[in-house]
Amino acid sequence: MAYGIINVADVNEFTMDGYPGQYLRNIVVKDDGAGFGLHYVRLTPGSSLPEHEHDGVEVCYMLSGKADAVMDGKTQEVGPDVAVVVPKGVKHYLVNTGEGDLVLLAFFCPPLL
Repeated sequence: MAYGIINVADVNEFTMDGYPGQYLRNIVVKDDGAGFGLHYVRLTPGSSLPEHEHDGVEVCYMLSGKADAVMDGKTQEVGPDVAVVVPKGVKHYLVNTGEGDLVLLAFFCPPLL
């Protein structure tokens, strides 16, 4: 994508091998030159993002659904209109604990991709 108005529904949704139930749409990436990354993430019920960490800050803004957010070994239930702010180098992951899809926006600075 590039600068301008982006309809997320028009961005190709994909999944990565080895991550069942995890669907992504890359809205803003490194090549766009924005200095940050923005991704639309959808997790099906029971699926999760694996434990990981980043060399920068990640903010996950929950749009819909329910999840357990685990950050630095501490778990908290999160849902719509909650932002999870993960500092550089902190291990974290999300598990969809709801009956429907968990949908969130993931913001990265610096961008991952």
